[in-house]
Amino acid sequence: MPTKSLEKRETMPAKDLRSLSQKNLLDKLNQNEKLAIIMNDDIKAALLSWDKYEQMVDRIEFLNAQVEELQSDREDYQLNERYGEAATKAEENTAASYGIQEIENTFFKGSRQRETNKRE
Repeated sequence: MPTKSLEKRETMPAKDLRSLSQKNLLDKLNQNEKLAIIMNDDIKAALLSWDKYEQMVDRIEFLNAQVEELQSDREDYQLNERYGEAATKAEENTAASYGIQEIENTFFKGSRQRETNKRE
C-alpha cells in the first residue's frame, strides 16, 4: 500500500512529462509505487499503477463496510441499553399494562368536577 512519504526518486517535475515516453513512464511506475508530479515547487498530482489504485479502492470499500457494521452494532448496543429491559419484559409478557374503563374518567375528570363546582 502506498504511503504519504516520498523519496526523491518518487518525484518528477511536470515539465518532464512532455519529453517522457510511455515506456519510460511505465518503467518509473514499476520501479516506484507512486510518482508525485511537481508543479511550481508544489506537489500537485500523484500517479499510481492501475493495480495499486484498484487495491486502494477495494481496501477503502472494505473499511467503509466495516465502519457501517460497527456503527450499526453500536446503535444496537445503545438501543439495548436504553430499551433492553422493557423489550425483555414485553417478550416475556410481563410488562405492565393499563386499561381504560371509561373515557370520561381519563380526560375529563378534573374539568367535569370544576364544571359541577361552578354550577353549585
